[in-house]
Amino acid sequence: MIINYWFRPGFKRNETAFTAFAQQKRNYISKMKKMKKLLFLILIVFLFSCDEGEKNQSGYNCVNGQCTATFENPTYLTLQDCQTVCGISVPTQPKPGSVSPGSVSITLSWDIKRYCNIVWTLSPCWDVMVGLGYSQTDVDKEAYFNHKDLSEPGIYTVTNLAPGVYYYRAKKTIRTSCVSANGCPAPPPVIKSGKFTITSNKTISISVSL
Repeated sequence: MIINYWFRPGFKRNETAFTAFAQQKRNYISKMKKMKKLLFLILIVFLFSCDEGEKNQSGYNCVNGQCTATFENPTYLTLQDCQTVCGISVPTQPKPGSVSPGSVSITLSWDIKRYCNIVWTLSPCWDVMVGLGYSQTDVDKEAYFNHKDLSEPGIYTVTNLAPGVYYYRAKKTIRTSCVSANGCPAPPPVIKSGKFTITSNKTISISVSL
């Protein structure tokens, strides 16, 4: 059983102690309210600072095939990242049951025996790389999505290509062993390139002489 001594008959309460206790309680409540307000203000400032940081992030967006600088919500953070994608039209592969794909067949030919008045009969001396890209920039940088290496004339065929425009490039170089043994200067690479259009269920034939 709890007895309230403050109101017990005959009990004389200490008014000074009671007043001090009440004042401490009010001070404590006041401090807690101030702490809550301070924490709330800190949270608001933090959230707004994060939002401003995101808005002020600079970078680049691809607009009409060109990389444009922006200071709000950029798609790419660096110009190099933007340029690797922007302006390149990538044909989409057909969905099952929709447009049928096509193919390309490139015939490559060159003289495999004669250079610098010397005739080789034992082994080939030329290396040829041929490949496909989605743009002229792709093939110039040899960033092919499909390629093949040849040491003798032959045919390079790629199937299952979605309708659209593609670019090709063939590069012929001579092997070091074929020129060092005979004292002939190495000739510069021979490069041929071009573009073609794939249509549904059609095979494009191309002849390249190197």
